[in-house]
Amino acid sequence: MKCLNKWHRRASDRVHVVEDAAIYQQRSVDMEALVLDARYSWIRQRGLGARREHDNIRRYRLLSWAFDLVAAWGWLKYWVWFLLKRPSGRERLGIGILGTVFFGGVHPLLKIAHEGVTSWTALAVLYAAPLAARHKTGWRWAVFRLWMGHPECQAVRNRLLEVADRVHDELERLWVTRPDQEIHIASLACGSAAAVLWATWFYCQAHPAARVRVTLVDLDAYSLEMVNRLAAELGLSVRTLEVNIGAFVRQCQASGEKFALVDETGFLDYRPDADFVENCRTVRAIIAPGGLFLAAQIGRSRTQAHRKWTIGWLMLIPRSSKRLRELLQQSGYAQAQIDEHTEPNGIYHVAACRVEA
Repeated sequence: MKCLNKWHRRASDRVHVVEDAAIYQQRSVDMEALVLDARYSWIRQRGLGARREHDNIRRYRLLSWAFDLVAAWGWLKYWVWFLLKRPSGRERLGIGILGTVFFGGVHPLLKIAHEGVTSWTALAVLYAAPLAARHKTGWRWAVFRLWMGHPECQAVRNRLLEVADRVHDELERLWVTRPDQEIHIASLACGSAAAVLWATWFYCQAHPAARVRVTLVDLDAYSLEMVNRLAAELGLSVRTLEVNIGAFVRQCQASGEKFALVDETGFLDYRPDADFVENCRTVRAIIAPGGLFLAAQIGRSRTQAHRKWTIGWLMLIPRSSKRLRELLQQSGYAQAQIDEHTEPNGIYHVAACRVEA
């Protein structure tokens, strides 16, 4: 029982485990190509306002029993290992235990998706998968396409498109209301900042005279390096800061800096309710009056066992759309200020919250 109690320690401790794992990334030229090469950019190929993925659902329903068996095997394997080894810290993520024979052991990119623990490396695989696997042959690529077409993976790409559309719509609104002013936006825990950067690129292509300054905040120096290089490829002006969100907010409060838009769509899935509310309240202080806060939340689904016990993303905390709204209201946003949308697979919820002017 002692080792089980260790697993159910205070939920906020799990956040630090995930952050430590996300920092523990290896440099890979192949992975960098998935991020920097426009040929693999799912959002550039699809464009703004693109149809969200909800494809081959009948196939996955027919195969659900097989996916369930694989997830059950992962669950059993993990808990036998957990009870015998009593892991601590990063080891509790089960890297190298989950996602092996039927996932990471099949294809190296699937291995990266598992070991990346939803950091930029894992997201790069999911974002680039439809284009990276195009015209590839062989059974390993077939299995790769099967997993990357899974509703859970479709939902992650839908989140990318949804956030990009929200950011671009807000930039267009600001262009109408104040075309001569520089727009300041920030992406916090910016491993998932691709949506913000590509939306800004689309906006600047349409308005060459526009001035946008993007601030990217993360604890992982390699993630910051990659988003900085992507921004350079897109010709965007960015500032990168290797600090935690609390320290960044304190810096902004000391300097009086405010942002027209703050994106935190890649961070809140790991936060227990109390930390979620505290974080959103803290971040709200650096959003300018009339500004926008973007949040995203993974939800409960029929396929969440596949996400947890096969892909191996153990630490995500699923919440319903209703619960997301409740927590945002507790964070200081009125119900009328929250515009929430769920992607077609019913897995990811994205909320845009307006700060009162």
